Amino acid sequence: MISLVQSTADACYFRIPKGVQPGQVIVLRGKGLPKHSVLVDHGDQYVRFRITFPNMVNERQRAILEEFAEEEIIQGNTTFTEGNWWQHILERVTTPKFMLEFSLFMLILLLLNKTMG
Repeated sequence: MISLVQSTADACYFRIPKGVQPGQVIVLRGKGLPKHSVLVDHGDQYVRFRITFPNMVNERQRAILEEFAEEEIIQGNTTFTEGNWWQHILERVTTPKFMLEFSLFMLILLLLNKTMG
Protein backbone atom coordinates (compact mmCIF):
# COMPACT_ATOMS: atom_id res chain seq x y z
CA MET A 1 0.00 0.00 0.00
CA ILE A 2 1.31 3.45 -0.88
CA SER A 3 0.48 6.47 1.24
CA LEU A 4 0.91 10.23 0.92
CA VAL A 5 2.59 12.22 3.69
CA GLN A 6 2.61 16.01 3.77
CA SER A 7 6.00 17.31 4.86
CA THR A 8 7.07 20.88 5.43
CA ALA A 9 8.46 21.27 1.93
CA ASP A 10 6.35 19.01 -0.27
CA ALA A 11 4.21 15.91 -0.39
CA CYS A 12 5.97 12.57 -0.30
CA TYR A 13 4.74 9.12 -1.28
CA PHE A 14 6.08 6.05 0.50
CA ARG A 15 5.23 2.38 0.76
CA ILE A 16 3.61 1.24 4.01
CA PRO A 17 5.43 -1.88 5.22
CA LYS A 18 3.44 -5.11 5.49
CA GLY A 19 2.56 -5.99 9.06
CA VAL A 20 2.89 -2.41 10.31
CA GLN A 21 2.02 -2.13 14.01
CA PRO A 22 0.36 0.69 15.98
CA GLY A 23 3.04 3.09 17.17
CA GLN A 24 5.65 1.81 14.70
CA VAL A 25 7.89 4.55 13.31
CA ILE A 26 9.50 4.78 9.90
CA VAL A 27 12.03 7.38 8.87
CA LEU A 28 11.85 9.34 5.62
CA ARG A 29 15.48 10.31 5.09
CA GLY A 30 16.05 13.86 3.91
CA LYS A 31 12.33 14.75 3.94
CA GLY A 32 12.29 16.71 7.21
CA LEU A 33 12.98 20.29 8.16
CA PRO A 34 15.76 22.21 6.42
CA LYS A 35 19.11 22.05 8.23
CA HIS A 36 21.92 24.54 8.13
CA SER A 37 24.66 21.95 7.99
CA VAL A 38 27.49 21.06 5.66
CA LEU A 39 26.68 17.35 5.60
CA VAL A 40 22.90 17.42 4.98
CA ASP A 41 20.45 20.00 3.68
CA HIS A 42 17.28 18.47 5.18
CA GLY A 43 16.70 16.45 8.31
CA ASP A 44 14.69 13.27 8.55
CA GLN A 45 10.92 13.09 8.90
CA TYR A 46 9.54 10.49 11.30
CA VAL A 47 6.17 8.91 10.56
CA ARG A 48 4.41 7.18 13.47
CA PHE A 49 1.52 4.92 12.56
CA ARG A 50 -1.71 5.52 14.46
CA ILE A 51 -3.92 2.57 13.68
CA THR A 52 -7.50 2.53 14.85
CA PHE A 53 -9.67 -0.54 15.05
CA PRO A 54 -13.44 -0.50 14.56
CA ASN A 55 -15.59 -0.41 17.70
CA MET A 56 -18.41 -2.37 16.09
CA VAL A 57 -18.21 -5.21 13.58
CA ASN A 58 -21.01 -7.17 11.96
CA GLU A 59 -21.21 -10.98 12.03
CA ARG A 60 -19.50 -11.41 8.66
CA GLN A 61 -16.60 -9.15 9.69
CA ARG A 62 -16.30 -10.98 13.03
CA ALA A 63 -16.12 -14.34 11.25
CA ILE A 64 -13.40 -13.03 8.91
CA LEU A 65 -11.39 -11.65 11.85
CA GLU A 66 -11.71 -14.92 13.78
CA GLU A 67 -10.60 -16.89 10.72
CA PHE A 68 -7.63 -14.56 10.32
CA ALA A 69 -6.70 -14.96 14.01
CA GLU A 70 -6.87 -18.76 13.75
CA GLU A 71 -4.63 -18.69 10.68
CA GLU A 72 -2.11 -16.48 12.48
CA ILE A 73 -1.98 -18.93 15.39
CA ILE A 74 -1.59 -21.94 13.08
CA GLN A 75 1.22 -20.28 11.11
CA GLY A 76 2.93 -19.16 14.31
CA ASN A 77 2.94 -15.48 13.36
CA THR A 78 3.37 -12.99 16.16
CA THR A 79 2.77 -9.28 16.43
CA PHE A 80 6.54 -8.75 16.24
CA THR A 81 7.69 -8.55 12.64
CA GLU A 82 11.14 -10.09 12.33
CA GLY A 83 12.62 -7.37 10.16
CA ASN A 84 11.53 -4.46 12.34
CA TRP A 85 14.31 -4.63 14.92
CA TRP A 86 17.02 -4.97 12.27
CA GLN A 87 15.47 -2.17 10.20
CA HIS A 88 15.41 0.04 13.31
CA ILE A 89 19.11 -0.60 13.97
CA LEU A 90 20.04 0.09 10.35
CA GLU A 91 18.05 3.33 10.35
CA ARG A 92 19.82 4.43 13.52
CA VAL A 93 23.39 3.67 12.45
CA THR A 94 23.07 5.12 8.95
CA THR A 95 22.08 8.62 10.03
CA PRO A 96 24.64 11.38 9.39
CA LYS A 97 24.53 12.31 13.10
CA PHE A 98 25.47 8.77 14.15
CA MET A 99 28.28 8.64 11.59
CA LEU A 100 29.66 11.95 12.86
CA GLU A 101 29.41 10.85 16.50
CA PHE A 102 31.05 7.50 15.68
CA SER A 103 33.85 9.23 13.75
CA LEU A 104 34.54 11.57 16.67
CA PHE A 105 34.53 8.62 19.06
CA MET A 106 37.03 6.73 16.91
CA LEU A 107 39.23 9.84 16.64
CA ILE A 108 39.26 10.23 20.43
CA LEU A 109 40.15 6.55 20.84
CA LEU A 110 42.96 6.91 18.31
CA LEU A 111 44.34 9.98 20.10
CA LEU A 112 44.14 8.24 23.48
CA ASN A 113 45.90 5.21 22.06
CA LYS A 114 48.71 7.41 20.67
CA THR A 115 49.18 9.31 23.95
CA MET A 116 49.02 6.20 26.17
CA GLY A 117 51.21 3.94 24.04
